Amino acid sequence: MADAIEVGILKAPDKGDVLAFLPGAKEIRLTVKELKSRKLDVDVYELYGALSRDDQDRAIFKSQNGRRRVIVSSPIAEASLTIEGVTCVVDSGLQRQPKYDASTGLPHLVTVTCSKDSIIQRGGRAGRTREGYCIRLFTESEYDNLAIHATPEICSTDLVPTTLLLTEWGCTCATEIMEELSFVDSPPKESLDKAYQMLVDLEALEEYKLPNDKQKRYKVTRHGDAIVSLPTHPRFASSIVRAAETRQLKTELLAAAVTAAALSEDIVDRSGRESNLALNVRNVLKEGPNSYNGKKLVNFASRLSEEAKLAVLDALTSLEMATTVSEYVGLALLPGFIDLIAQRKGDASYGGSIYMLALSQSARLDSKADEGEYLIVVDTSTGDDGKTRIYSYAKIDASTLESVAVEEEEIYAVASKGYEVRKRKVGKVGSLVLSSSALPSPSSWEVTQVLLDTIWSIGGVSPLWDMQSKKDTLKMEELLHRVNLARQSSCEKEWPACFGSIYAIMNKKGTSKDERIVVDVIEPWLGPAASLKGIYLFEILTAELSPDQKQQLDDYFPTNISAPDGSTIPVSYDSDGGAVATAKLQQFFGQLESPTIGPPGKKIYVSLSLLSPSGKPLAQTQDLTFFWKEVYPSIRAEMRGRYPKHPWPEDPLAAMATRMTKKQAMKFTETTNAGTRKERSRQKKKR
Repeated sequence: MADAIEVGILKAPDKGDVLAFLPGAKEIRLTVKELKSRKLDVDVYELYGALSRDDQDRAIFKSQNGRRRVIVSSPIAEASLTIEGVTCVVDSGLQRQPKYDASTGLPHLVTVTCSKDSIIQRGGRAGRTREGYCIRLFTESEYDNLAIHATPEICSTDLVPTTLLLTEWGCTCATEIMEELSFVDSPPKESLDKAYQMLVDLEALEEYKLPNDKQKRYKVTRHGDAIVSLPTHPRFASSIVRAAETRQLKTELLAAAVTAAALSEDIVDRSGRESNLALNVRNVLKEGPNSYNGKKLVNFASRLSEEAKLAVLDALTSLEMATTVSEYVGLALLPGFIDLIAQRKGDASYGGSIYMLALSQSARLDSKADEGEYLIVVDTSTGDDGKTRIYSYAKIDASTLESVAVEEEEIYAVASKGYEVRKRKVGKVGSLVLSSSALPSPSSWEVTQVLLDTIWSIGGVSPLWDMQSKKDTLKMEELLHRVNLARQSSCEKEWPACFGSIYAIMNKKGTSKDERIVVDVIEPWLGPAASLKGIYLFEILTAELSPDQKQQLDDYFPTNISAPDGSTIPVSYDSDGGAVATAKLQQFFGQLESPTIGPPGKKIYVSLSLLSPSGKPLAQTQDLTFFWKEVYPSIRAEMRGRYPKHPWPEDPLAAMATRMTKKQAMKFTETTNAGTRKERSRQKKKR
C-alpha cells in the first residue's frame, strides 16, 4: 500500500491530495507509520471512526499551509464525506464487515473484499470536482469476480434488538417473522433462534406453547417491557434496568452500566482505550462533567432515565467515586452478559491467555496473563489467524459468581453419546456451570420433551436419517420407494401421510409441515429410546402400515420374484419409481417377456440387470425380445470364450433357463433321467 501511495503522489492530477482506502485502524496505523518513515514531502493523516473529532477534522479539512496531503482512511470516507483537494484514490479493495457469530452470540469484525458498487463509489472520490486518478490494488479478473452488491446487512448483523422489538409488536416465533413480514431480504432462521435464546437468558422473553402446537413461541416479560424502549442494546439495557432495581450500590452499579454502554457503543470517545472496560470507565469518569466525553455521557444517561443521569453526574464529580464505580463494572454488566462469562483455560502461545466462553467457544486475550479466572466478554474481534480475540472485557471474581449462581435440575442431551438424555443438578450462572452432580434417569415424558427440542435444534428429520446404520438406511430407502409406487398406483390418502412427507424431505423438497408430520410419528418412540441414536426409523415407518397395506406391498411390490429357472431373485427399487431385478443372464433363457409388478391394470415392467457367471453386469433391459435379438449375439461372442464352462446357446429362446455350468446341467440331466427310469421300473413291478 505504501508503494502504491507513492505512485499516487506522482500521478495525482493537478498535484492534488491522495486518499487511500484500507479496511481498518490497524492497517491504517501501520501504513501511516511506513509513509512517515519515508520522509515524503506531504502531510500524512489517519482517518477512521474511533478517532477524536479534532483528529478527524485535521484529516478532512485542508490546512492553510497549502501542503499536499495523504489521507489513509477506513471506508468512512467512501460515501459519507467529501474531502476537498483529492484527485487520486488508492484502493485496497478490502473492508471490515460486522458479522454476528450465532455460535458465540457475539459480533465480529471480519475483513472481506468489497462489492463492485463499493469499488466504484470509492473511485468516485477522486473525481468529485475535477479530473481524477484511481489505483486499485487488485487485478481486473479479481474485480470481475466480485459481487455486484454487498451482502444484505440483515444476513450478518445482530438480530437481538430487532427480535425483541418484533416480539413486542406481536410476533411470537421465527416462522411468523420470516413468513408474515415483508422483508426485502429475509433474516436467517439460525440467527433468529439464537436471538430468541439470548433474550430468554436475559429474561426479556419467556417461552410458551399453544395447545396441540409443537412450535416454540415467545412473549415479552415485564423486564423485557422495561428494556425495549431504552436507546441501547438489550444487553446493556438489561444491565441498566437491573442496576436501577437494586437497593445496595444502586448509584455505583447504575453509573458503571451506563458508562460501559456509552463506551462500547462509541457514544463517548474510546480511542486509545484499554481492553479492560473497568479502566476505560474510570478514565472517562475522571475527565469530569464539563469535558467533551463527560457532556456526551450525561446526555446519553438523560435519554435513559433521570435516575441514570443523576448516578452518572455523581460519578463524574468525584475522583473517588469514579474509582469506586470502575470496581463494579463486572457486577453491573453481569445481568446483560450472563451468557458471555469466559473461564480461563491456560496460557496462549506468544503471551496472553486462552478463555473458554460458556457457549463452548474459545477466545484469546492477547498480552495479558493475569486477568483472573473469569471474565465477562463484552466485545470481540477476529485476529489475522481467524481466531476470536477478546477486544473488551470486565473482570469478575468467583465469589461474585457463586453468590448469584442458581441451583437447578437440568435435563440435557449428550451429543457425543448419540443425544442420550441425562439429568443432573447444577449450580450455574447463565450458561456457565460452576458445579454439577448426576441425578437418576429422567422420566419418559422428560426424555421425550428434550429429544423433541433436540430434533428441531439439529435441523429436523434429515439428521435422524443420517444417524441410521447403513443397513437400516438401505431398508428404509427400499420401503419408501415401494410405498411411493403403491401410493402412485392407488389413492394416496389410503397410505400414511408420513411416507409422503419423509419421501419429500429426503429429496430436499420437504416443508415445515412435512417435518412436523414425521416428528409427530416419531414422538411416541422417543421416551423408550432414551436417545436419538436409539431411534430406528425403519421400525417406526413399518409400524405405521396396517396388515392389509403390508400384504399389498408384498403382493404388488415384492422384494423378491421368481426367475424362469425356478430360483428367487432380489428386486430393488429406485427413486425414479423403477424396479430392478438382478440375476445371471442364463436364468432368463427361454423367457420372451420381462417380469412385471404392480396391481392389476397398473402393471409396470421390471428392469432386468443381467450378470455374467462371475456376477459382473452385462446388460440391463426391460425388453427381453429386443435384447435376445439385438444385444445377446454380441455378448455371446465375447463371453463364451471367457466363460466356456457355461452355456451360451445360439438360440437363447430355445434353451433351458439355468444357473448351472454345462457339466452341472449334464450331470443334473443324467441324474434326473436315471431317477425317471427307476421310477418307471418300480411302477412296472407294481403292476
